[in-house]
Amino acid sequence: MRKEISSPHGKFQIIDLARSFSILAVMAGHFHGFPPPAVSFQTLWLRVQENNTYGVCVFFVISGFLITQLIDRRVGGLFHPQFTEFYVRRAARIFPLLSLVIFLGLVFTFVFPEHSMKYLFCFKTTEMSFNSLFWISILAFCYNWFQVFFPDNNPGIYWGVLWSLSVEEQFYVFYPPLLKKLRNESRFCFWMIGVIFLGLFWRLGVFLWGVPYGAISVKASFGAFDQIAFGCLLYLTFRDLGGTLERHKKASILLCLAGIGILIPTYLGTVDRGIDLIYGPFFIALGAFFFLLGGLHWPFWESKFLTPFSLPGRYSYGLYLLHMLVFYLLFPWLIHFNVFLAFGLFALIATLFAGLSYHLFELPANFRIREFFRLKAVEKNN
Repeated sequence: MRKEISSPHGKFQIIDLARSFSILAVMAGHFHGFPPPAVSFQTLWLRVQENNTYGVCVFFVISGFLITQLIDRRVGGLFHPQFTEFYVRRAARIFPLLSLVIFLGLVFTFVFPEHSMKYLFCFKTTEMSFNSLFWISILAFCYNWFQVFFPDNNPGIYWGVLWSLSVEEQFYVFYPPLLKKLRNESRFCFWMIGVIFLGLFWRLGVFLWGVPYGAISVKASFGAFDQIAFGCLLYLTFRDLGGTLERHKKASILLCLAGIGILIPTYLGTVDRGIDLIYGPFFIALGAFFFLLGGLHWPFWESKFLTPFSLPGRYSYGLYLLHMLVFYLLFPWLIHFNVFLAFGLFALIATLFAGLSYHLFELPANFRIREFFRLKAVEKNN
């Protein structure tokens, strides 16, 4: 009988801490228009900005872990998922905020356009054409492919971040049927390892093909699914080795430190737009795998003193989709500060904004959608 996995608080703080790192890394990459920091910090800041896509790679790993955990803890377990429940829960989590983001984007892009650099950067570049394919790709969760096939027709970053949401939803459309088809852990591991190698081979093929831009390498679904697969395997490993790692704390600490040892040099390394686009996402995902596998059994990460640092991760979905709107609104004020203080204020205010969105809008909408479908199911049974 497998060990039941739980946390004293129902959730693992280390997951939110890792998501905090991820979202802050992404936000740093989008934080432009400020004078550079002092010379001694310039290289570090530039590395953080250049490698911001690696933050999305960590997001993908965590997403795979959480979704697999969610399915496994429901009635039927991992290999007998309840399709209707899964898709309703997913829609209730994704669509309310996405709908709000699209509405606000339409307002700021078309109702109150500006002739300013911050407007062009956030909402509408001079090359962008908001054609029917653009809107269809967003609503059909294939916007990442729009960016792949039309690399010169990208909008501002407010819209651009939606590519990763498309990757996740494409994976999760087929994930429950695949789990039901696989039926056991050995086949599950075989398939997930295959997806990981597919990601490596895809990015290698793009490099050898000589494609001059990186979107097809890291944003095409086949170049990003491997990171989600790492997260799926992380949950299974965590579940099956949980008892062993609980008894051997030193092993957990070593795994966690090994993950950090992979993550830091990869994240802060110089980005070669050829080689690093092949192996960078793989090593980031591998580092996150070891870090979380060990850290989930290291009580240090559950300390209440680290709780404030977990808040950006707790509200990371809202932060990811809304941070460019906050940047746009705050830029005239933030520009008066040095880049580090400005970024700290930006992260703090954006987190508060995302927290309000989560508690006042996302949670109530999530509850109502799930309750609606539950009531419809009851009516059908009657």
